[in-house]
Amino acid sequence: MCLRKKGVACPSLCVLCGMEEEHNWHLFTQCGLSKKSLEIAGLWPKIEEASHQVDGFSELVWLLLQKLEEWECKRAAMVLWSIWRARNVKHVDGVVETEHHINMRAADILKAWETAHYQGRTPDINERTNDARWIPPPSSRVKCNIDGALIAGGRFVGAGLCLRDHMGKFLGARTSWLRARMSPSEAEVWSLLQALLWMEEMGHTKVEFEMDCKQVVDDLDWIKDILPSMAP
Repeated sequence: MCLRKKGVACPSLCVLCGMEEEHNWHLFTQCGLSKKSLEIAGLWPKIEEASHQVDGFSELVWLLLQKLEEWECKRAAMVLWSIWRARNVKHVDGVVETEHHINMRAADILKAWETAHYQGRTPDINERTNDARWIPPPSSRVKCNIDGALIAGGRFVGAGLCLRDHMGKFLGARTSWLRARMSPSEAEVWSLLQALLWMEEMGHTKVEFEMDCKQVVDDLDWIKDILPSMAP
């Protein structure tokens, strides 16, 4: 709307649905694709409720900042940005993205931001102590520790796997690598996949998996409705 007022040639109808006039309110709260994306992210009920209490999109954003939890604000910001990205990709490149693509990209960008943010601070002594402590699994299970890494400037991805029983006895280890460019979260998920395949190969069915990236677990829980086979 603002660009059209300035004389910039822009579509008058919503690029994503092509059904109604495009403006912020429609694009982010009324368009079918946007609603589906926000539903998958678990944000739509609160956004819908807040939308009935305001008169415009800017007011909606400010109200959400007051009502949502911190993690919900971060997720909402990334999903809304990803919706805008999907709109531009379709308009410029003619590529149609689904609500699943939108949520996957939002999760990936949020993960990258949180990784950079965490690396920028120094953990206290309690955090360092907790990180170094290995917790054994129940006696009926084994535990597989997983570590994913980007190698050679991000041109390769590697996975390190270590298997122990409930007494801490070493049962085996494996490393895998792949020539591919991945984001940090994709590398962690790929490493988890290698661990799952290894456990299947060894015949273990009662396994606890431990990673040093809790956010991946949160991301998988977030998208379990998108990719049920990846749900923990």
